[in-house]
Amino acid sequence: MQNQSKNNIELKIEKVVSGGFGIARREGEVYFIRGVLPEETVQPISVVRKRGINFVNNYRVVSESKFRVSPKCRYFGVCGGCDFQMADYKTQIEMKRSILVDSLNRIGGLNIDIDDIDLSIAESSPWNYRLRARLHFDGRNLGFNSYKSKEVVRIDECPVISKSLNFILKILSEELEKSEETPFIDGLKAVEIRTNQSEDSVSILFVGNSGNGSRALSKRIVERLMEFFEDISISLSLSKTELPGKGFKLLEGTEKIYTQYNQYSFGLSPLSFFQPNLNQSFKVYELIKNQIIQRDVKKVVDLYCGSGLLTTMLADVVEVLGVEINTYAWIDAIENAFINERRVEFLNLDLKEVEEIIEVDTCIVNPPRSGLSSNIIKAIINSSDLRRIFYLSCNPATLARDISSLINSEFKIEKIYLIDFYPQTSHVETLVLLER
Repeated sequence: MQNQSKNNIELKIEKVVSGGFGIARREGEVYFIRGVLPEETVQPISVVRKRGINFVNNYRVVSESKFRVSPKCRYFGVCGGCDFQMADYKTQIEMKRSILVDSLNRIGGLNIDIDDIDLSIAESSPWNYRLRARLHFDGRNLGFNSYKSKEVVRIDECPVISKSLNFILKILSEELEKSEETPFIDGLKAVEIRTNQSEDSVSILFVGNSGNGSRALSKRIVERLMEFFEDISISLSLSKTELPGKGFKLLEGTEKIYTQYNQYSFGLSPLSFFQPNLNQSFKVYELIKNQIIQRDVKKVVDLYCGSGLLTTMLADVVEVLGVEINTYAWIDAIENAFINERRVEFLNLDLKEVEEIIEVDTCIVNPPRSGLSSNIIKAIINSSDLRRIFYLSCNPATLARDISSLINSEFKIEKIYLIDFYPQTSHVETLVLLER
């Protein structure tokens, strides 16, 4: 690593790539720059060279894009959560489409054109869309980590989380600030806050290494929230890190909160996963459901099914099997099917143990950022019954890798949808339909 000063040169941004970096080239050198837009020109002030690549840490914008806007959040550039707030929303979508195409072609060896990416369900509400957030606590500050750092940036208000979560953030900050020192406060690492679509219920999950002193704080929080919310859930998960442990203990209120969507009701427990942007989730689920209705589908397996929201919805139109490794999400899935009076089978299974996929013609996969494991790809390829795949991805790089393997085994891309689950960030979500 080497610090350099190159404030006598100017760089023109070619495009924005994965991670939100703008790329510029000059005299055979490659420069990566955050917070810039395509076609802008910048003058570097501070450059760090790593492994033959120049990272511009400080710069002056010489020529601004007409699509640049003033960031809405006063913490932008310090907090590590958002990296696209300097772009208007239409430009954010186009940059994400460019990132997706670049990954599919460069990593997957595909030949995808920018117009091949369907934007019909791409756009989300750009602000206050998050119904779930993980806050970090350093013993004094409650907020989000700074960019690529464990340093906690105290946040008083966040424009991408919902209004009710901002209210809860304010209450938590005030109560933690005036709390007496206890083993619970000393060991508190993070707080996960959730609400439902109607924002009339709230779930708070404390994550730390001690519960000694947690109930007094929880009671005070409930007293302040009960006037505003119908259901309140406050729990504790013991862990030595900021990530929840294997279990949780209910401190106050109800164990689950419930969200409604059309005729469906879904329960969500503290340790089960659900997408922070539920409006976008249901938009995607409806698209998949409609695509299945239009095809001669006999049976579906929904891998990584989470709390069974999509699986339960599909039970209206097709026989479906859900598979989930998270025990809490699996229990939620079973109960969600039951309360919605749908007949669905759910398996609590580590997908790394799966060797074959039989007697299903359609597979839905929604893997973590690491993508599909090699045994799942092998099982899909070797399945004589499987005709189509709906691949919902949160990482263009692993999506490109996996699709390349599937295409080499007779699958063909029928449709690629860009979905913006996380406006104001460079995160790209994609739904790909493959058939053979």
